[in-house]
Amino acid sequence: MRLYKPYITMNKSLLFVFATVLCASTAYAQPALNRIEFFVDTDPGFGAATLVPFSGSTVATNISVDVPMASIPAGFHRLFVRARNANSQWSVAAHYAFYKDAVSGSPDLSRIEYFVDADPGFGAATNLPFTTGPTATDVQFTLPLDNVAIGFHNLFVRSQSAEGRWSVMSRRPFYKDEVNQPDIVRLEYFVDNDPGYGAATAVAINRAVMINNLSYTVDLNGVTNGAHRLYVRAQNAQGRWSNISVRDFTVQDNVITITGAPDGWCRNTAFNVGYTATGTYNPGNVFTLQLSDATGGFINNVTALGSISSSTLTSGVFMPTIPNNVAIGSGYRLRVISSNPGVTNMPTLDFPVGTTCQCLTMSSVRPGDWSDATCWSRNRIPIGTDAVRLRHLITIPDGFLGNARTLIYDVTGRLRFNVNAWLRMNP
Repeated sequence: MRLYKPYITMNKSLLFVFATVLCASTAYAQPALNRIEFFVDTDPGFGAATLVPFSGSTVATNISVDVPMASIPAGFHRLFVRARNANSQWSVAAHYAFYKDAVSGSPDLSRIEYFVDADPGFGAATNLPFTTGPTATDVQFTLPLDNVAIGFHNLFVRSQSAEGRWSVMSRRPFYKDEVNQPDIVRLEYFVDNDPGYGAATAVAINRAVMINNLSYTVDLNGVTNGAHRLYVRAQNAQGRWSNISVRDFTVQDNVITITGAPDGWCRNTAFNVGYTATGTYNPGNVFTLQLSDATGGFINNVTALGSISSSTLTSGVFMPTIPNNVAIGSGYRLRVISSNPGVTNMPTLDFPVGTTCQCLTMSSVRPGDWSDATCWSRNRIPIGTDAVRLRHLITIPDGFLGNARTLIYDVTGRLRFNVNAWLRMNP
């Protein structure tokens, strides 16, 4: 909210613009105008007033009159404008009233106050602290609403100058809702077309005042391929519905997701990235692993890190190496695309590029055996000096003897031991 001094400053001149000044009406062709002049209050006589520049014509439009205010006292006045034609005939003088304020300089504001709905009178509203000056910018305050009823209201703010003059009030409407929110009893969604309140697809929830970060599955049966909108709304115990949350999404048959990759990697050292593809892919299709530009974009400066030719495989593992000419940075992203059909709007994965791989974790990139090198981000079996991050179901095969320094379990990661298999965890 920005509040300005509550008066008009006229320090130098007053500018008037007139739409049209006509010469005295006659029944024949109008001679051209040869003079336009103005005066304030007292007529000095025809031809003796202040000349107004203009282009010669029988009609003068958009005339600008620059009125010097220094010699005019404060108060109400009248501005007169008249025109003369080539036959020395004068028009009737057009006149305009104006007021010159007696302001000298810009006095500071001395008070800012506010009230809700009913005006208690100038100076009797709630005072607001602010930095003294001719203007007050971005005045922030907390509005107590304890004594304000639920419903729509108006907030009014005004200021006063050091000369005791008040500004025009600024008004902001607002709505006060329930202070103690009742529990949410229903959450529902629909795609594209609203079936009506309470008739959309319900989401299982626990009663709560607020729901944050709720994950649920949206039923897309019957939803055609293409762009769509998902709408979500909630209802509280008093039967009131929330505003609708809207999310755009696209339905398509072909989707490629990255199923495993390290949290980041260094340059010029191989690592593994797993992927899974759903849908139908045509003969000659090629899956390509791409590294974005340094800001996460896939329009310019995209780096291809590897490709797999397949029209039937639904999963695979890339074994890429980041080139040395890729700059170090934390804004990169990975994605996998296909060539036939050409699918590029795939989910992406944050992937910082660092200067060294020594401190990075070895991660599982797909389900499989511990002894399968392609299951691991560094394309080898973990050894006793590795720190392993487990993200998939990893099976310890029969008779396997292995070790790792540390094992870090993610939410989806777990081990399954077959007969006569063991894994030693080094301290």
